[in-house]
Amino acid sequence: MASVVQGTSNGEYDLARSLRLYDTGGDLPRRAEELWAIISGDAKEMAREYWRRYARSPEVRDQFDESKIEKLADKIVPFIHSKFEHVERADWTIQAQDYVARALAAGLTLSTLLVGINAETEAGYVALRSRLTDEQDLVRFARTLSEIQAIEIDCFIHHAITIT
Repeated sequence: MASVVQGTSNGEYDLARSLRLYDTGGDLPRRAEELWAIISGDAKEMAREYWRRYARSPEVRDQFDESKIEKLADKIVPFIHSKFEHVERADWTIQAQDYVARALAAGLTLSTLLVGINAETEAGYVALRSRLTDEQDLVRFARTLSEIQAIEIDCFIHHAITIT
């Protein structure tokens, strides 16, 4: 059987390996910082979109009104910030492990978390598009968003496999 996701010798997510694998230009940390400087003003909206999509999962039994979404969004904005501002640091991957563990313990599937990541990324694209008009910059930063999303999804999958 093939290894789907690799970890480090201590079981943590191998972020360095993923950066080598997903960072197509070899400069993702720099591009992610540049991107964050452009879209950081929309971090809260990105977080809201995460929770709005998450809440639509049939697995989620709680009711999510806008007040609850606001509170939950406030809690993950630091995670989003860390992921973009310091994609090369393991801090955000450790926090991701906690998110995955709590979701799985609550009986949710990984799919519910991943659909939230997609919504957050889509909100990032919207923020990017509203701020940039240069086609080359849009393509470069769209690639950056895509690579960050791929690493985050890989990280969440690794943690889910490790936990289960």
